[in-house]
Amino acid sequence: MFLDTLRKLPPYPKVRQLSTIFKNILEPLKVHLILKYLERDKSLEIDLDGNIIWTRGQEDRSNTFFEKAVFTQEFKEHIKERKIDLSSNDDSLQ
Repeated sequence: MFLDTLRKLPPYPKVRQLSTIFKNILEPLKVHLILKYLERDKSLEIDLDGNIIWTRGQEDRSNTFFEKAVFTQEFKEHIKERKIDLSSNDDSLQ
C-alpha cells in the first residue's frame, strides 16, 4: 500500500511530505519506520535532498541493459575473446 501510493504521486516526492500524504492512514512514526525499512530493503531510493527518486517496480523490464546498450567494435571483440555471455541476468553488474 505504501509503495503503491508513492508510485501514484508526482515524480520525486519529498520525504517530509509523506506525513501529510499518509495523514489519515498512518501515524508519522509508522510512516518513518516503513520508509526506513523500504530504504534498507532497497525498495526505494532517496537522494541527498530528501526526494524519493526511485521505487521498486518502476524499472522498465521490456529490454535488458545489454539489449539497450550500444557497444563499440573493440568491446565486442573483447567479449568474444574472453567468451563472456552477455545474455544472462547477472545481478552483480547492478
